[in-house]
Amino acid sequence: MTTETAGGAIAPGHAADLEPPPAQTDRAPRVTPSRFWARGLFALVKFLVVPLSIFELVGRFVFPIYADDQRFYLALANRVVMSNVEFDDTKKDPHLVFKARPYEHISQSNQYYRYATTLNSLGFRGPDLSARTAGEYRVMLIGDSATFGMGLHDDQVISAQLESIASERQTQRTLRAWNCGHVGYNLVQELVLLRDSFTRVDPDHVILVLSVYTDNLSDTFYQIDAAGNVALSRAAATELSRLIRQYHSVLNHSLLFRMFEYKWMTTQMYYSLSSRPEILDKSLAMVDSFAQECRNRGAAFTVVNVYSADAVAGGLHERWNGSRPVHAMFTRHCQEQGIEVVDMLQYMNHGYEDLKKYWFGEGHPNE
Repeated sequence: MTTETAGGAIAPGHAADLEPPPAQTDRAPRVTPSRFWARGLFALVKFLVVPLSIFELVGRFVFPIYADDQRFYLALANRVVMSNVEFDDTKKDPHLVFKARPYEHISQSNQYYRYATTLNSLGFRGPDLSARTAGEYRVMLIGDSATFGMGLHDDQVISAQLESIASERQTQRTLRAWNCGHVGYNLVQELVLLRDSFTRVDPDHVILVLSVYTDNLSDTFYQIDAAGNVALSRAAATELSRLIRQYHSVLNHSLLFRMFEYKWMTTQMYYSLSSRPEILDKSLAMVDSFAQECRNRGAAFTVVNVYSADAVAGGLHERWNGSRPVHAMFTRHCQEQGIEVVDMLQYMNHGYEDLKKYWFGEGHPNE
């Protein structure tokens, strides 16, 4: 390789000086923040929004109950209120709305339990009433399905266990416990039941087994009319239905959210609504009415505050539902009003160990 000198001569030179510069390597274009977010938005639309939109459209035909506002909100209200116990015409009662028949045979078998029992002449669980014996101390238990003993055999229900414990301790007086629990009842019905049955049972002591996790919301739309009958308040039921409908008013347009809400959020909705002053005050007033009724009739009165399974277990599930604070409000109210109360969380505070005392997945106490 030669180079040309200043005089025009060709002389050996530095060949490297005439070689072309090395080719520049391709560099990736710089990703700006706007381009980054644009790509992320495109990926979100492609992999999330489009499939969800397709599901929302197709799902309205595959799952019509979630798409139909009337059917969905009725099902949601029943699940939130936990008062969708169905009874046939023979059980309807103009005085108590519904009532079990005397000597009715009840048998239930499902994935949680299997039991059978025959009710007594008053339509309650256990033996028929008998004449008082000398030194007898008579206890009347009032409550719902937890008191009745859903899923339990006759010797496992709370009334039978009370008698067994008293017998083992050889108390001076013979304790007889009469189970007046009724499946599906709320505090309004239970108060009328107490008034109806008090003279026949003639108790020395009335124990109200309080199931806060099923009573509160149904208390709101029942009332006692001038004739002493349990009557449905249409206005209160309509208002509660409105509150349930508006609980997630914006998100409820989504079919997917409706499915999630129905499956996973109804308990949380129940406790949130139960803590509203206009709802909570009604249930607390009913407890006060029980206490006053017993004072007027000369009987001792005790409230047993039974916590729900998730409240007993504690942890993240309980915090999500917010169940313990609502239960605790009833204990605090009883203490402030001078009503004897047994707060069961003081005895069932071992978390998941005590959860075994409930039918897993069903919710009723199993012992």
